[in-house]
Amino acid sequence: MRIFSVLTLTTIISINAYGQFSHDEPTGLDFGLSISTSYHHVSVSNFNTFLVDNNLKEVKTGYLNLGAGLNFKYGRHFVQFAGDVDINEVTEYNDNNVGTHSYSNAVNINYGYEFNLFEQFSLVPYLGVSRTRFNTKISDKTQSTLDFSSIPTNRNAVGIINDTFSVNLGSRILMPIGDGDFSYCGLDVSYGFKTKSKWTIDESEITNGPTINPSGLKIGIVFMFMICK
Repeated sequence: MRIFSVLTLTTIISINAYGQFSHDEPTGLDFGLSISTSYHHVSVSNFNTFLVDNNLKEVKTGYLNLGAGLNFKYGRHFVQFAGDVDINEVTEYNDNNVGTHSYSNAVNINYGYEFNLFEQFSLVPYLGVSRTRFNTKISDKTQSTLDFSSIPTNRNAVGIINDTFSVNLGSRILMPIGDGDFSYCGLDVSYGFKTKSKWTIDESEITNGPTINPSGLKIGIVFMFMICK
């Protein structure tokens, strides 16, 4: 709730910011691309408890996240279709050489509205929905098969997937790069509130899985390039 309060306060401040309701309302449909790099924090404490109870290493709670998106702007209205993925090259092994590796990937649709801030800056609070898959791989370096959570396999690895739908609340602060209005950079902060979730182990759905929020908090830098104005 603290994240929600901060994002809400930022939006309220923007309404009273300098020149946010300019009479020179921009018109026309613009199209562009965006790329982003972020710190992604996920809430997986209950899942880590489940792993520890099975004598496995915990998964990470913080990841480097890379994203890209398609952006449409009409006047002050923004619509974004984006995807992102966590970068994690590390597998943590326990004393029995059974490893744990995790990452998530997501697709997002966001709608935002632009407010002017202090001439060169603009604030774009946004609301959206996302689907996030939190992927965990359990692997045994020394065996050819692996029996995990009563699900035997003919391989030495098992895939555990949490599939979550979330409502996202976020905000961007953008500034132009150079003198034109074709490229922008800025700060992007968002938080995903979980609405529906399911677990599968090697494509077999399980019930009463651990409660997690893989959407979580993302804080990063975004670059936007409007290629059609």
